[in-house]
Amino acid sequence: MKTKRLFIFLVLALCIVFAVRWSRANPVHETSDKDDLAIQEFESLENYLNDTHQTNALRQLDDILVNERAMQADVDLSRTVTILQALRDGKTNEVLRFLEIRLDAGIGDFGSQYRGLPVAYQKQISLKPLQRAWAYRLEYPSTERDAVWAEDMTNAFQILQGK
Repeated sequence: MKTKRLFIFLVLALCIVFAVRWSRANPVHETSDKDDLAIQEFESLENYLNDTHQTNALRQLDDILVNERAMQADVDLSRTVTILQALRDGKTNEVLRFLEIRLDAGIGDFGSQYRGLPVAYQKQISLKPLQRAWAYRLEYPSTERDAVWAEDMTNAFQILQGK
């Protein structure tokens, strides 16, 4: 029984680490590509590397981006299979706890990432997911009482209040 609980704990911990990594790599926003400053800057860098014939740097940049996407797809597959299997095994409470821990980590991470962006980028990011997370947490308060996470979540939710 202890081995089973330890295994579940380790899977959850790994998933949280990957979720935080993923959320940093994939900020949540709703915008069109033509208005996205980050994409414009990326295209500018790509054009610069092409124009200055820095093909090795361009290839390295492409390899890094492809590798990041492949790693993310791997994490997503693993996480999805783990969640689906737990649901099929009737472990709904464990799945809810796992997803709520991910939610709390995602809220805090979003807040710190958002605050670190230039204002022009902040304006492109939709706060609707953060508003939905806040509404969810109002209805279902977090049972995790980690002081750092609580502070991170509070700081993130203050974004909605313009602080």
